[in-house]
Amino acid sequence: AEVTAGFFPSTSKGYVLPLQPDLLGELLIERQLGKERGRQIVRLAMDDTERIQRVLAVLSHMKCAHAPDFQSLTSDAPQWQRAIVAGLAEAWPIHGQELLNMGRLLGRRALPWLRASWYFLTTEQRELAAAKLVFSAGLTFTVELCVDVARMKLRRAEITNNMADIATALHDLVFYLCELRDPASRREAFACAKEAVSIRRKLAAEKPAAYLPELARSLTALLKYLIEQGDAALRGETLACAREAVGIYRRLVTEQPVAFLPDLAVSLHTLATHLSKEEDTASLNSALVFLKENLRIFRKLVAEQPDGYQLNYAKALNNLAFSAFKSNGEEANMALKYAREAVNAARKVSDSQYPDRSICLVNALDTLAEILSEQSDEVLRKEASDHAQEAVNISLEMENPPNVDASRKILNVRSD
Repeated sequence: AEVTAGFFPSTSKGYVLPLQPDLLGELLIERQLGKERGRQIVRLAMDDTERIQRVLAVLSHMKCAHAPDFQSLTSDAPQWQRAIVAGLAEAWPIHGQELLNMGRLLGRRALPWLRASWYFLTTEQRELAAAKLVFSAGLTFTVELCVDVARMKLRRAEITNNMADIATALHDLVFYLCELRDPASRREAFACAKEAVSIRRKLAAEKPAAYLPELARSLTALLKYLIEQGDAALRGETLACAREAVGIYRRLVTEQPVAFLPDLAVSLHTLATHLSKEEDTASLNSALVFLKENLRIFRKLVAEQPDGYQLNYAKALNNLAFSAFKSNGEEANMALKYAREAVNAARKVSDSQYPDRSICLVNALDTLAEILSEQSDEVLRKEASDHAQEAVNISLEMENPPNVDASRKILNVRSD
């Protein structure tokens, strides 16, 4: 197996160089694994992490071979395909985490093999394998597989009646169900999110030190669903959920400020966003208060860790600038100051560290341009056009640009 894998030039990280396929090497792999000892060869290749990485790297870059669909992997499938899938399946209970992590690095090309081998296992085998797996960032490429892993974790937890594990499995399941984006999955995600919150609320009442952070995370997951739904009938529940999350994070910050201060800032912004939708004066004033607190927190954090929180700081300034501008109260006089600071802060964000830096800068420029365009001073209105033009120019270079309607309107007025 190592010899056949050697036909493909690879880097130290296990990646196969994409521009150097070896079709003869692929043919050799198919012929060798299509023989009687094919499954044994694959099994030997699965006995350590480094070999697993090389095998997956080779499989994900083969040009001739079409990876199997797990639903069509029958006895009629080529012997070499069945050998690979069976060998990978045997590796899941022992090296499942390595398979999942390597799949994240290799991307969608590895997914058919991982999925086919995962469903090659029986339900009971998947339960046992899932119990050892830990979800990590960047696994959304294999969302369908992660949904089934989460289901297996939930099934296992329900058998043992471990309420903490049930809540954790529900929480993981909510995230990946939402990624599927179909109506049925979203409805299931809502039910799972509410159940996770209910369980963790009871656990936190008994052992707050252990379970309050988990309750806060489950509330955040429920909020994510409620926000995406945008259902006016759920507005009251959304606000209540946001208030509860803020209350919990305030409590956690008093005990562990370093760990939970960023979470408190985010929860304050979420609460402020929903209060601003209420449109009554009291709610709008409360939203501004929470956005100010959000800004104070990120101002403190960016002073301590500039590289870690510069983007959040810029967003906090822009959010406060826009809300203050729309408030028509005393804070409206501060909107221009906040907007200028937001643009300056966004310019300091590193593109290499934050891929969405351009989105933040465009939003800040759009807000500043809109505020300047409402000023009575002609010099300031001319400056609005300059910022609007920059916002539009940057957005035109982006694949998924943010809304710059305010800037386009300003430019259209000036041209007229």
